[in-house]
Formats: sequence, C-alpha cells, structure tokens
Amino acid sequence: MVRTNMMWSAVLLVLAGLGAAWLRLGAATPEVMGPAPIRLVTPEEIEGLRSIEVISGDGAASRVERVEGVGWLAPGDAGARWPVRAETLQGFLGMLSRERARPTEASSQPITRTLRLRGEGDGVSVEFAGEGTGGLWAVRIERGGERAWAVVDGDLGAIVRSGLEAWRASSLAPTPPGRSVEIDLRSLSGTIRLARSENGWRLTEPGPHRATAASADRIVAALSGTEVVSWEAAAVDEETPPVATITVAWDAFGEEGRRWRQDVVIHGAGDAEATTLIATSTLHSGDEVVWGPMTARVASTALSALSTAPEAYLPRRPIGVGADAVVRAEISRPDGADVVALQRAPGGWTVASRADWSPDVEAWRRALGALTSPVSSGVALRRPEGVGPAVARVRVSGSDDADMTVHTAEGDATT
Repeated sequence: MVRTNMMWSAVLLVLAGLGAAWLRLGAATPEVMGPAPIRLVTPEEIEGLRSIEVISGDGAASRVERVEGVGWLAPGDAGARWPVRAETLQGFLGMLSRERARPTEASSQPITRTLRLRGEGDGVSVEFAGEGTGGLWAVRIERGGERAWAVVDGDLGAIVRSGLEAWRASSLAPTPPGRSVEIDLRSLSGTIRLARSENGWRLTEPGPHRATAASADRIVAALSGTEVVSWEAAAVDEETPPVATITVAWDAFGEEGRRWRQDVVIHGAGDAEATTLIATSTLHSGDEVVWGPMTARVASTALSALSTAPEAYLPRRPIGVGADAVVRAEISRPDGADVVALQRAPGGWTVASRADWSPDVEAWRRALGALTSPVSSGVALRRPEGVGPAVARVRVSGSDDADMTVHTAEGDATT
C-alpha cells in the first residue's frame, strides 16, 4: 500500500511538472484560436502602397516611399534619400501578400515596434508586441478605425525589427528610369564629352568624332556597377578640388522634356594605400534633388574602366557598319577632283558616274571589306608618324555616312 501511494505521488509530480511547463509555453507563444486565417494586407492595398514606415519602441522612425516616375526611395544620411534594393522590396511585398494573420487573444506584452503601410486610404497599422517567440509574433492590426489581435509569422517581425535603412541600394550610381543621352567625364588628365544623336554617339570634346555605343555604355555600367564598401557620414572638404567628376544626363522615360542629371564626384583616396576612393553621388531633375547626395567609400579598381583618352571612345574601324550597309561610294583625288561614284545594285557594284579614270570594282569591293573591318593597330586622333601622303578621298553613304582620306604607309604605295 505504501509502495502504491509512492507510485501515484510520483505520477502526480510528473503530471504537475508537465502542466506547469505547458502553462509557461502557453504564456510565451501566442495562441492561435478562433476563425480561419485572414490576409494581413489585401492585393489592392499592396498595389496602392505609397509608403512603408517602421517605428521602434523609442519613437525612432525609418521610412521608404514611392515617388511617381522615380520609384521607391529609402532614407539616407542627413535627410538624403536613396533608391531601395529592388530584390529587398519585392521580397517584402511578396511576404506581405502571402502572410495570413490568425486571430488570437490580446497580448500583455508592450508594443515594441509598429509597421505602417500607407496608400490612398487610411492604410494598415501593425503593432508588434514583445519580441516574438516560437516562430510567431502577436500583433495588433488597425484598419479603418477597427483593431484586432492576431498572430503573424516571425520572419515578418524580423524584417520590421531590422528597420528600413538597410533597404537602400548599394550601387554608387543607381540607374534612373531613362535613356542616357550625354556624358561628361573630367579628371586631372583631361575632359571627355559624349552626346547621343540620331546616328549614334559622338565624341564632342575633343571632336567632333564618331564614338562607339559600347564606350558610352561602359561608363554608365562602371558607375551603376560600383558597389559601396561603406557609407560615409562625415562631410567632405568642399574646398579641395575633386580628382574627377562624372555627369550622365538621362531623358526620362514617358516624360517629354524631363531630364535627369546624375553627378558623381570623386574626392580622392579613402585610405593611405589608395585601395578605396571617397565619392559623392546625386541625381537631379532640373534644380530639384531626386536622391542623394550620399557620400561613400568604393574600391578604387571599380572605376578603372573610366578614361579621358579620346582614343578609348573611337570606333576601331573606319566605317562603323558592315559592308552590306554601304549603298554608295564616291572616290576622288585628295583635293576632291575627278570623282567617280559607285552604286550598289542587285547584281553588285556598278559605276554610277565616271571621271577620266575608271575604278576596279572588284578592288573596291575588297577595299570596302577592309574599311568595314575592325583594325588591330589601334586608332588615333592625330596623324601618326610614318604615314605617307594622301592618295585618295572616299565618301560612303548608307546607314552610316563617312568621309575619309586614304594615305599610304611611308615608303609603301600599296597600303
């Protein structure tokens, strides 16, 4: 009998312990109860979102907002704004669209942070209680003046807890929604200006000369592809001349006459070994600052593709299109006399007008192939040493017009 009583006492002690543990677990993890889960945010509310704000328990707030014609901008230093990471924003919106809030009892824990989603209407306010446990978070949802307690996934709470400052893009010069039309690159070694025309890019300083689209794209890609090592809160010395400045003008998509101006200023080395650079980046629309100015430390190798050598922007073939795109050619003496015109016809090249001499059409076909092929020896703005006298002038027309003078190599009348 005594042994039986002892056994029952042990069982009761075990059950009492389990009951106490269950009560503790119930107090720590929000209890899901009541009706079926509901959407935390409706698809219409996500589509109409204009701002996302996170307010911590001490009242500190961070905010991202949607600017018409620009996109989503995140907070930066000293009140500046900066584009958000597209993948971060889309990931958050996707999480909101999938989140299902499950009704629960009111939490006794204090409100530690608030998520406010604003659109055209009153929006949605989600207040997070405590720090979340067991992969769940008790929240108080307010919409249209009505409040209700629910449980949401802890991942949403973790994003809200981290704030929105980390949402900003890490590119030194995020690409605005538009088409680049002008590029101005200045450094201690020289100045390069490029402008887009109906016939492609032109090198206007020094110039004018034809420029390749690839060389212009290379500058834009170097800026947008430069990753920020760290953001610098300290102000730069405005009185010290910059090492380089890069300005890219963009025609805004869908907005006639509106133009962005992207300014990047390289102030100098960011460390004693010059492995990093200090740069400030700003985007303007007229006199208005759209985003920035933000000062950052970037790797010095990131901008190594930028050059003020004009030859880096010139096409590497005399005629910037393939031979099939040339439809007419005029060959004359260097002074323009004795012009012979050749015209492309269905059966090949024919002589359209004749002077006192007659060209070899087959030789012209071979020459055209050479003029439309990339050169391997490089290009130069000035006549290099070792070039002989001019022997002919060639003008071609088609999808890319060109006017050139043909010289012989010194001591060789065949090249």
